[in-house]
Amino acid sequence: MSDDRSHLNRRKFLQYAGIGLAGGSLMSLLAACAPTAAPAPATSAPAAAPTSAVAAKPTAQAAPTSSGAPTSQAAATAAPSTAGGKPITVVQAADVPNLDPSRNLVVHVYNVADNVLDTPTYLDRNLKIQPRLATSWKAVDDATWEVKFRTDAKFHDGTPFDTSAVKSSFDYQTDSAAGSRTFFTNWASLDVVDASTVRVKTKAPEPYFPNTLSRLWIFSPADLKDPTVFGRKMTGTGPFKLTEFTQGQQITVNANPTYCGGAPKINGVVYRAAPEASARTAMLQAGQADVVVNLPVEQAKQVESSDQLRLGAVTGLRGVPLMIDTRSGPPLSDVRVRQAMNYAVDKDAIIKNILGGYAQQQPATISPLIEGHNPDIQPYAYDPEKAKQLLSDAGYANGFDMEFHHPTGRWMKDAEAAQAIAQMLGKVGIKANLLTAEYSTFFNTWSKGDYKGMSMIGVTQPDGTAVSLFNLFLHSKGAWPFSWTDAQMDTLIEKARSTLDQTARITAFHQLEQYIHDNAPFLFTWEQKDLYGINKNLKWEPSSNEFMHFWDATF
Repeated sequence: MSDDRSHLNRRKFLQYAGIGLAGGSLMSLLAACAPTAAPAPATSAPAAAPTSAVAAKPTAQAAPTSSGAPTSQAAATAAPSTAGGKPITVVQAADVPNLDPSRNLVVHVYNVADNVLDTPTYLDRNLKIQPRLATSWKAVDDATWEVKFRTDAKFHDGTPFDTSAVKSSFDYQTDSAAGSRTFFTNWASLDVVDASTVRVKTKAPEPYFPNTLSRLWIFSPADLKDPTVFGRKMTGTGPFKLTEFTQGQQITVNANPTYCGGAPKINGVVYRAAPEASARTAMLQAGQADVVVNLPVEQAKQVESSDQLRLGAVTGLRGVPLMIDTRSGPPLSDVRVRQAMNYAVDKDAIIKNILGGYAQQQPATISPLIEGHNPDIQPYAYDPEKAKQLLSDAGYANGFDMEFHHPTGRWMKDAEAAQAIAQMLGKVGIKANLLTAEYSTFFNTWSKGDYKGMSMIGVTQPDGTAVSLFNLFLHSKGAWPFSWTDAQMDTLIEKARSTLDQTARITAFHQLEQYIHDNAPFLFTWEQKDLYGINKNLKWEPSSNEFMHFWDATF
């Protein structure tokens, strides 16, 4: 990032945001809707520069298709036989209970919605903001943004799109029942100017406004009028049309031949779910799937060496911290206890021996791929003696018992890693009682605040900023503030997410990260690589933010 962009004063910020100059001109914004070109190979040059001067600062390269892998047991067997004229089959790790992404804040729901609905902007495979249904955006002043939209988009039922749909979608996604409202807490209002223009007033300056636009799903106003069926039907303006939703079995979307960004190159996508990692792998090897997520690490090498399959090993944005619930008070409300728990776990050993090397230690919360990561913070070292001393200092020399909740089959070797962590905690006197559940049950229970003790939660930052992470988990008024929070952390979060000057904003995030590390609201573990098994005939690459865009996929 150039020095001019690193030192944005207020005037430069408004100039750049207003004319769209972030390594390009306003003309770069006019090719809105999703791109139709096939994805670039992993070794290609990065995509175009972000379309906002204050978009998140990605440092990621295009998604790699392989990585240093663990030793394998046997070669992959059968080959997928999907032809170009057939839909591709995608197997996720969890079932989609409902299609509404504003009420189901999970990636496996987003992955369906993102191919049926449009958003104003989206993140490309290099984590750069690109236009989609919006054509341009500019800062009018520190608290006002103007967004222009396409005039040639249509909903799947033939209804022309206009900004009344943006307004109704915003109202729906910020009502009291919407989990997604946490992404728009800084938006005071969204008003229609004309059929292709809206203005957004913010409560405080919002440097990541273009990224937040990627969170705004554009629903059909007609769908929103019928809540009895919404979530089981979905009429969007996106590249695919929903044609089947059979909960627990499959979801089918077919190509939209009149999509404003150009018709997809594949006929459709069939989504299925298999919570067991071995089942997903078997489907891939038997030709029953073209893409599977969360490939088991022990199968990665054999998929990589197959003539018919390939491995997508992506350095992603997902960390898998253990969130420590402090609502019940001691012992978990004592910072010394939380620090002791961090020192008690040998993360390097788990990464090497259980995760096959497909992860790196996480010192705090922000991914190294996005703006705000503090490279000076080091992970908690493995030091069981220090852990014992901290427990003794806190008055728990004999340890204590607690619940440890985790899912199975959702994140990389989650159950096996949980068992190893429980054993390590036990060695310093903390008895972690393992409580396991299938992911849908696990997440639904945890998100209601019904779990105590410690819970394994996969955390990602799909809009390319750290703001949503803090808004969801670590601000006292967030959606799920079950871990430790305090007034000082609230202040640090609010400062970091509203500072326009980039240098000052990065400094604020670094201070926030240090404060989080020191107070240990989580047992920090690792950031995992995302492993995908892919039919070698399919020309498609996964993204670091886990969104699976299929509008540019082809055989």
